[in-house]
Amino acid sequence: MGTTPAEFKTAVRARARLAGAGLLRIGPAGKTVALTLEGAELARELCLLPKLGEVLCGLDFLADEGNAPSRWSDGSISESSLSGGDPVPLPWTVGEPVLPVEVAGAVVDGMLPLIVEGHVQWRTWGDSTLFLYSLTEHGRELADQRRREGKANPSGWRRLAQRRNDLTQEVYENAWHAVFNARLTAKPLDENIVHHWDPVDPPARGEHAINFSGTSPEKNQQTTAPPNGGKE
Repeated sequence: MGTTPAEFKTAVRARARLAGAGLLRIGPAGKTVALTLEGAELARELCLLPKLGEVLCGLDFLADEGNAPSRWSDGSISESSLSGGDPVPLPWTVGEPVLPVEVAGAVVDGMLPLIVEGHVQWRTWGDSTLFLYSLTEHGRELADQRRREGKANPSGWRRLAQRRNDLTQEVYENAWHAVFNARLTAKPLDENIVHHWDPVDPPARGEHAINFSGTSPEKNQQTTAPPNGGKE
C-alpha cells in the first residue's frame, strides 16, 4: 500500500475504484482484498492467461475415464501427466523441480482458474515437488453435467497444456519465477501436515514404477499400488 502517506492514499483510492467497478472485494477493516470473478478474468486477460471458460477442458480431462492408467491411488493426476508425460518423470531427483518452468507454468495457468472456483484441488506427493490435481465434489458435479450435456472436451486440455505464455512483461515473469522457486523451500502453514498426510502412490508402471523415496523398487522395499486398486 505504499511507503509514504501520499502513496498510501493513492493506493486506497485505487482500491476503492476497483471495488466500485466490481473487480475487487475488500475485507473487514480493509485488511484484505481479493479479486472478484470479473476482476480475475480481466487480470488473466491482461496477462494473456486462459480464462475460466477456456480451461473447463481441464475439468473434463481430470474426469475422463480414459485417463485411468495415469491415476494415482487417490484418483489424482500428476502435473507431469497433465503436461503429456508419465505420472512420475524419470529420471528425477526428489527435491528438484519435476518439470521445466515453462511446462509447469502451462499446467498451472490452466488449473489455477479451476482451483480458484473450487472445482479442482491440489496437493504434493508427500514432501516432494511433484504436484497432483484432482476434482473436488463441485468439480465432479460440473464435469458430470458437462458430459451429460455433450459439452465435455477432454482432448482440448492437451492443446491448452501445450500453450506457452509469450508475455514478456518483466513483472509477470519475475513473479512467476519467484513463486516457482519459493515453493521448493516454503514453510507449510502446518508443518505436521507434510509428514502425516494420507499416503498416495503413483500408478504401477512395471519396471518404471517408483515409490515415495523416488528410487526404483529394487533399491527400496516400498511398493506402489496399481491404478485400479488391484481389481481387474
